[in-house]
Amino acid sequence: MKPKARIGVAVAIAVAIFTAANHHRRKAEDAPAAASPVAAAAAVKPAPPATWKLGSLTLTACELGQPNSAQTTAAWCAPFEVPENRDDPSSRKITLRLAVVRSNAEVATKDMLVFLAGGPGQAATENAAAAIAALDPLLAHRNLLLLDQRGTGGSHPLSCKNEEKPATPDDDVEDDPAKLKAEITRCLAQVEKNADPRFYTTTIAAQDLEDVRKALGSPSFDLVGVSYGTRMAQQYLVRYPDAVRAVVLDGVVPNSLVLGEDFAQNLDDALKAQFARCTADVECHKRFGDPYQTLYQLRDALRANPHTVSFRDPQSYQTVQRRLSEFSLASVVRMFAYSPITAALLPLSIDAAAHGDVGPLLGQAKLLSGDLADTMNGGMQSSVICSEDADLFTPRPQDEHTILG
Repeated sequence: MKPKARIGVAVAIAVAIFTAANHHRRKAEDAPAAASPVAAAAAVKPAPPATWKLGSLTLTACELGQPNSAQTTAAWCAPFEVPENRDDPSSRKITLRLAVVRSNAEVATKDMLVFLAGGPGQAATENAAAAIAALDPLLAHRNLLLLDQRGTGGSHPLSCKNEEKPATPDDDVEDDPAKLKAEITRCLAQVEKNADPRFYTTTIAAQDLEDVRKALGSPSFDLVGVSYGTRMAQQYLVRYPDAVRAVVLDGVVPNSLVLGEDFAQNLDDALKAQFARCTADVECHKRFGDPYQTLYQLRDALRANPHTVSFRDPQSYQTVQRRLSEFSLASVVRMFAYSPITAALLPLSIDAAAHGDVGPLLGQAKLLSGDLADTMNGGMQSSVICSEDADLFTPRPQDEHTILG
């Protein structure tokens, strides 16, 4: 998201919070004096219904959890069955997790918000809290649909987790083509025990979403796609234009874009923009010099001498070891760059690492990569990329100078 866009979103959220606060304050000021205990007892409302009929679906009250958190979100849920192979209705059936966050209005508008998660590989229901926080003003009048895309979350997830040897950021797989190939082969064999990965693609998932819309009573959709979710939104819009009232694309992935092809250049541009803020600030520049130059000096040193380092795990508080190479450095920096909050820590973390203290860099990376691993379904991600993007990858010599190379 561009800086101006981020500022616009922040202002919008602030206005929404201020408006809501004033609304609740006015309600409190206008409220009548407290009734007597007897009158209050007589005015007790009946318990809410245990089910909610929406279209042909019967939803029940549920709580949506999120990884690495005790926080839950109240919603209404129903299982939704679809054929794995849509060209063969008699094929294996898979059940999708469907949840609706009810509007604050007694009677919601006929159109429905739909949050489409990123990745590919993330589940909409596991991002419920973030989606609601971003869309809260719209929930005043609209219901919100959260559908875990097939292969994610509670929708027949395609997980690549190795139960015998859990994946950790300490494993240097990405910088070893043989290890990477072996890991993908293992993942495929694991996924194929319960699924056919050929049928876990964006276009097929769009058909699932249309079936859900019809089952909900055919409301018009207001699609909100984030990152990879913008590809899903575009694919759905192309196929079902009459079903869509509005589309919001945040972090656009154009249909013509090969997913992952521009990661190296985009990261380099983002780092330059972030570090330019430090060099332009007198105190930051005095303390950290040029973080961009320091990062590449650290990369060159690790290229010449990858080595094992020790640091304290921020989750277990145990001292752990990790092989630090130019590839693991690039992966860590990319994780930091995903959020303005963590990106702001890069000058400090890179400077510390350049002076021999890798704790701040690798400790924070452990938290970031752990959260990502818990919310990303690797098998589904590989299914999408292999089906839709892999054959379009071409060599990009212009990326050789970047941190991702």
